[in-house]
Amino acid sequence: MSASVGFMIAVFFSCYGLGFWYGKIIILNDGAKISDVVSTFFCVVMGGASIGQAAPILKNIALGRAALAKMFELIDRVPTLVEPVNGVKVERINSVSFRKVEFEYPKSPEVKVIRELDLEILPNKTTAIVGESGSGKSTIVQLVQRFYDPTAGEVLVNGTSLRELDAESYRKQIGYVSQEPVMFSMSIRENLLFAKEDATEEQMVQALKEANAWEFVRKMEKGLDTFLGAGGAQISGGQKQRIAIARAILKNPSMFVFDEATSALDRRNEKEIQESLSLLSQNRTTLVIAHRLSTIQRADVIIVLSHGKIV
Repeated sequence: MSASVGFMIAVFFSCYGLGFWYGKIIILNDGAKISDVVSTFFCVVMGGASIGQAAPILKNIALGRAALAKMFELIDRVPTLVEPVNGVKVERINSVSFRKVEFEYPKSPEVKVIRELDLEILPNKTTAIVGESGSGKSTIVQLVQRFYDPTAGEVLVNGTSLRELDAESYRKQIGYVSQEPVMFSMSIRENLLFAKEDATEEQMVQALKEANAWEFVRKMEKGLDTFLGAGGAQISGGQKQRIAIARAILKNPSMFVFDEATSALDRRNEKEIQESLSLLSQNRTTLVIAHRLSTIQRADVIIVLSHGKIV
């Protein structure tokens, strides 16, 4: 450190020495003005120092260019999902039907995930889908939410093709809880308000009670205003899942979609929440993805998938 600082100062004063020596020569021999020599000298010294200080910024410029390349790639991407100009508004989801549906993910077109699937998700009933990993259970959930369109066949909602529906009004009717729920870096209250912007505190507390989450939320120092941290890092996986279930309940949708919604809970909490979910599922169309029999034993229909087909 001492050597590098000493070298840097030596170079700096050497610049002064060179400037004064050469400045004297051009003043005596060429008749240059002292003011011009001094101005030029300081411009060169300060400009050189500034260029040296700018070197670390070049790294940030390179990182910015790399980030922009990804951003422009996203902006220029032509989406495969096209929203209808005047899509059919959805007031309530009653039934969802799959008609000869086939699907493969765009990045792996050679692997058929869903094969000639004929499926009825019955109105006001609980339909459970089980099967080994990779059988296509979660893919069905993504097709139901129209994150993808089937490569063949058709998905019908209330008898109308999913492609013809207004996506915003349709998704407002779905209460979705995933195996790994998304929590935003905000308070519990703000996370719940994503489901219903005008929800009252009483409605939020009731939703938390039905999700068996109010007991631990009320014990927190700030209650509903407790900050969850990035991705909900301040609370456990089971607590995150219960808040996600409460968020789905608060939305009051006409259809519930539970993708392993109780997988991170212990047996006691799972049993209590299953009872709550059973009550909430009454008079609602419900789709449940599960591995454990305890999760689906009250379902009206149980469908077993294998390699994208109903067996």
